[in-house]
Amino acid sequence: MRSGNRLRILFLDYTNGIGLGGGQRSLQLLLEEIDRDRFELLLACPEGEELLSRIPHGITTYPLALPAGFRGLSRRGSGWWQVVAGMPGFFALRRSWARLVAETRPDIIHANNLKMLLVAALATPRSRAARLWHVRDILPRTAMTALLKRMGTGAATRVLAVSQAVAQELPASAEAEVVYNAVRLPDLTRIPAMRHNFRQRYALPDGECVIGYAGRLDSGKGLEILVEAFGRLAAGHPQVSLVIAGKGGLETSLRRQVMAAGCDKRVRFLGFVPDMGQVWSAIDIAVAPSTEPDSFPRTVVEAMAHGLPVAGAQIGGIGEAIVPGQTGCLVPAGDSDELRQALEGLVCEPELRRSQGAAGRLRCEELFSARRQARQMEAIYQEVARA
Repeated sequence: MRSGNRLRILFLDYTNGIGLGGGQRSLQLLLEEIDRDRFELLLACPEGEELLSRIPHGITTYPLALPAGFRGLSRRGSGWWQVVAGMPGFFALRRSWARLVAETRPDIIHANNLKMLLVAALATPRSRAARLWHVRDILPRTAMTALLKRMGTGAATRVLAVSQAVAQELPASAEAEVVYNAVRLPDLTRIPAMRHNFRQRYALPDGECVIGYAGRLDSGKGLEILVEAFGRLAAGHPQVSLVIAGKGGLETSLRRQVMAAGCDKRVRFLGFVPDMGQVWSAIDIAVAPSTEPDSFPRTVVEAMAHGLPVAGAQIGGIGEAIVPGQTGCLVPAGDSDELRQALEGLVCEPELRRSQGAAGRLRCEELFSARRQARQMEAIYQEVARA
């Protein structure tokens, strides 16, 4: 039921303990930007989620107790048996979820992942609330995920995808609308001071050309390809360095690979950096070398928003952010030599870096700003409510 003249939106989210991922950062920005005079915002997620510490003041939150078996289901590691084993946890949710919906009486339920959508649909089938499924992942192509995508499509009033690449993986009946991940546009006048401070802290000379990666250090991110390409590049360019920001299971093997390539003095592992603006301000070229489809990496548009050219792999949604020759370059996924050549071209031409970085910033202002995303979502909420 509506609160006054405002539409009441109940957001559902959880990360299964991985921290603040791209989907949560986009949701955080949406919660910050949406017009509170027209929308009342509620959020339900498990206690302890990092998102809870970052949401704006005035948003009502509700704890969502998710049984361990249900929480443990993952898009990559779960087969039929794991899904069956997680069903008791799902049914345990039904009563508490029905109470939550009865208490909050939302006009629209905005599910930030597939499991939350299915909970909303199957636990309260008679709720009059419209259901939005925000699809943020490219799921592996298995019989299980095909079934789940069909179930999600049938359960949702409206399907939103973070890229065309994601939308193309859904059943044709989904008719998904693309809402790109958003970023906060930084104040470019602050970048020189941040650049100086960061480079001093990590002993990066002012004249050094610094390539940077940010994200999880996991398989599928193409980090082995990046290190291989950088090792060859560094051999011919003594004034180039690589920084890698993030954590993950591949860090140890990547450090060994860097040592074996003989470029350990030129590569810095930064670990998790809470304020990525510092990293983007200090580097000259951003790189997204994924070898498995990324739905729409936030790091690509974050780098562009800071005025950086981006060298990315032509896979998943990366190519929807980068315009080759204008805001960066695209190379075949998994091809270290093509990546090396692309990086070398940018390393050797400072003016090209500047012009492509400026074009990338303009593209972010036009397509990927948090304010634009909020206006797009507000229009969707109103259309769904009218329907």
